[in-house]
Amino acid sequence: MKQTYYSFVPFLCDRDNFYITPSSTYDFLVVTEQGMDKVTAVEVKWQHDAYIKDVLPAFVKRQADTWKATTDGWAEAAKKDPEIGGTKFAKSIEYAQRAVNTLNPALKPLFDQYGLGNHPEMIRAFAKVADLLGEDTISNTKKNEQTGKSIAERMFPGLPLK
Repeated sequence: MKQTYYSFVPFLCDRDNFYITPSSTYDFLVVTEQGMDKVTAVEVKWQHDAYIKDVLPAFVKRQADTWKATTDGWAEAAKKDPEIGGTKFAKSIEYAQRAVNTLNPALKPLFDQYGLGNHPEMIRAFAKVADLLGEDTISNTKKNEQTGKSIAERMFPGLPLK
């Protein structure tokens, strides 16, 4: 495919008189097989500049607003979650932060930058990890109904455990 390079100065072309003031030029690639002459190339460049100036910033802003709404929705869902939300929310956040700080503090900027720390499943997962990393507790110290002895008494029958 034959290609022709034209140099243009941004916003210095007059549509009627077609002049270019050379101050700072840059290369603008035009595919001549599509029948694009220099005038058409300048028109395409104007449209491209208008897109960069007007359309692209609006698109980027809309995309950022949509992502912020998504992450805010995650935060609200986490606050309303029956397992980690409500009155347990502050404790869940504290546990999740403790797990991230213990396991890999380098994840914190990632969570902050992309809002991933607001996702209910991320909070739930890291809160569970922190709970698993916490102090061990004996969960079953009740006496056995059949023998009337606790687990410790059954495991170490000769030791005075009281």
